[in-house]
Parts: sequence; structure tokens; C-alpha cells
Amino acid sequence: MPVPTTPEVLHAWNALWDAKSPFYLPNTLQKKTRVGFSWFRPLTVNVPNTGQIVVLNSTAFGIVTVELQNAVVSDMWKVKGGTLSFDPASGKLSVELIFTALKFAGDYEVRRGRATGDALKMATRTFRGHPLFQSSAMDADPDLALARTYQPRLSQTANGQQMLNTYYTHNEAFSTAFQNQSFGYHWANDDMYGDTTKGFADLTATAAQPGNTSTVIVNSTDGKTYNDNYRQHSYHMQNLLVVACNVQKNNDAATAASNFKIATVDHSGTAQTVDTVFNIVSTGTPPSASAIAKFVEPDWLAAINERNKPIHEAIEREEEAVRRGVIIREETTRPIQSGFVSYVPAPSLKLTGTVTQLEDGTPAVHFDAVDGIVQNVDLALGVFPGKLHPELSAAVAKANFLKSVLSRQITNSLTASSLLPHVGRLLSLALMEGTPPIR
Repeated sequence: MPVPTTPEVLHAWNALWDAKSPFYLPNTLQKKTRVGFSWFRPLTVNVPNTGQIVVLNSTAFGIVTVELQNAVVSDMWKVKGGTLSFDPASGKLSVELIFTALKFAGDYEVRRGRATGDALKMATRTFRGHPLFQSSAMDADPDLALARTYQPRLSQTANGQQMLNTYYTHNEAFSTAFQNQSFGYHWANDDMYGDTTKGFADLTATAAQPGNTSTVIVNSTDGKTYNDNYRQHSYHMQNLLVVACNVQKNNDAATAASNFKIATVDHSGTAQTVDTVFNIVSTGTPPSASAIAKFVEPDWLAAINERNKPIHEAIEREEEAVRRGVIIREETTRPIQSGFVSYVPAPSLKLTGTVTQLEDGTPAVHFDAVDGIVQNVDLALGVFPGKLHPELSAAVAKANFLKSVLSRQITNSLTASSLLPHVGRLLSLALMEGTPPIR
């Protein structure tokens, strides 16, 4: 087949807009369609999550962020053809797609009062009181930075690897536990064992400093002598974490937290330095199913569990109140989820590419670029209980930065999607067919 002429390319392009033609583009974009021996599938375009973007800072609600998730661009079948330009000498081709509107829809998540992060950050923030959403401050926390320097050393043994893997596998669940205010309060404030979590964490940080790892006692009040308060407090908090994970339906995380004591309880009643702890980890083995099944809580640990029952009840009641809507989510640090939709006034998009010949002489159209950007992305946010929604909607309507992010994301997603190859394949088939002019 010779190189297509401009009239032939134009005739093929026109065929994509003839409702009676097998090459009618809106059909192939809307439903699964067979054209000759080729199948075309309906086209939707996934748009990446935005990440948490600050949209509101008020006295009533503090700093509020919104993240758009699971977003999809659809309704691309509501399109008509525009102009075409083709240079037979170079094979360069450009065509215009004119969309009526693009449907942009998905989920959104609102957070206020506390940034998300890993469980270490959440635990640290609970008693350190970092300013809201200053993630850089959390990342710069010297105790967390020190803890992370020990991760490579942990990963050198099977037991250490399992500890790290368990933590990261259930990190989200452990972080979610801090959304329960009863749990978070006790984590930060309980000092029935001589100190609070912050105090015991400071002891650990001191013992972990370079030069102290073989001389300073971790489970101590002065770094020199063993003190059982450290052990009592740690198992007290572990017990509450297990309960919080269970009532939030993160049962695997609860099991993992509970099983941790199987590997540690036998060693927790003796004085230990950081180096001693690493030696225990390196020489130990991950707890087996049989060891877990045979484990019997010592009396002192059973006493902690019994003493914690009123706190368990408070944690459970709070979760039930949130589930029943007695406590609405905007009154907590919990994320709020709902849906959004936007019908985006779409500009005409100019697709540019080339028409070439394959080895067998058949024409092949390849589009590789899009000119034009989606703009004016106005979001309609699904309603949720409370007083925040109206303020959030008003703030989002004025959030030009968010709209700018969405404009770029939607345009980039369209460019990276199968839209270009979809149109190119269909136009190639129309050219091969030698479509006559449409009258």
C-alpha cells in the first residue's frame, strides 16, 4: 500500500465520527467493540492520589487536609472530531478531539488535628506534642532518627528481620490505634509505674546513644541498676495496643503485638543494655506456633491485664460510639471518608503523531503527545455529619493550588493513558480499509 494521501487520511478521520461506520470512535470508547479482528475496550483513566493537601486552617477545626483517592476520568465517549492536519512528506499528523465534558470522580479523605505517619511517629507525637502537620519536625526527631540507625543491625538476623517485617506489615494498624483517644490518652499519661511513656522512651534513647550501648542499663531509672517499672509499663502499653487493634478490627496486628511478648517475656526481668538486647535478638528464633500455643502468662503479666480492664472498656466504648455515630469523626483525629464528583469543562485536545508504513506496507498511526490542559476542576464533595463539611466545601472551592494540581494530574493521566494508542489503532484500521469520503 502506498503512503496515504491527505484526502485518504481525512476520509479515515471522518469515518471515526460517522455513527454508521464500524470505526465510530464514541462507540469504541464507551463499550467493548470489535472492529475487524481487533477488540477495543471502554476507556477510563485512573488518576493518582493527590496526597494530603492543606485546604483549611481555622480556630474551630485547626489544620484540615484533603486527599483525593481512587479517582477516575470517564465519559470520554462524549466527544466529537475537530480539525486534522497531515503532511504526507514527513508523515506528521495532528487531530483535534473536542469533549463535551469529562467526568472526574472518586473518593476523598479528610484529616484534621494530626498528620498521618508511621506508628513510631504517631507514638512519639502523642507525648511530644509536635505542632500539627509538621512532618519535617517529626522526621527530624533525634530519637526516631536514632532508632532508624539500628534497623540495619536488626535486619542481619532472622529474628530481627521478622520483627522489622511484622512492624512494617502492621504499621498502618498500629498507627490507627492512636485515633482512639482513650488509648492515646493512656499511652501519653499513664504513670502508675513510676514514669510516663515519654520518660521511659527517654531512658531508652539515652541507653542507645553511641558510647552507651554496652554500659547504660535500658530498663532502669538511672541507667545503672535494673528497675522493674520499665517492664511493667511496657507490657501495660502492649496490652492496651492489642485491645485497640482488636476493637478496630485489625486482628492480625493485635495478634502480632500479642505474640511479641512470647519472644521477650523471658528476658524482660533482667538488667539489659542495648548490646544485650541485640545479642538476645541475634541468638533467638522467631516464636513458633507451638511456643505461642503453650505460652502461659506469668502472674505479674496477668495482673497487668486484669488491672487494665476498665481501660479496655473505655477503648471499646469509644470505638462503638464512633461506629454508631454517637461520636462523629470530625470531633476526633480519625479520617473522614466520602466521595466526590466533578464534570470538568474540557478544552479541545490536540493529538500529535505520525503516519508510517509497516514492513508489509500497511499504514500505522502513532500519537505520542497531547497539547491542551484540563482546567476549572470544581469538586462537589459528598456530605458527612458535623459542622466541618460546609467550611471544607467552601475552602476547596477557593483552593487554587488544589485545582492546579488536579489540572496537571488529569492532563498527565490522559496523556499516559491508552487514549492515544486507542485513537491511533482505530485510525490505522480505517486507513487500511480505504474508507471512502463520508457524505
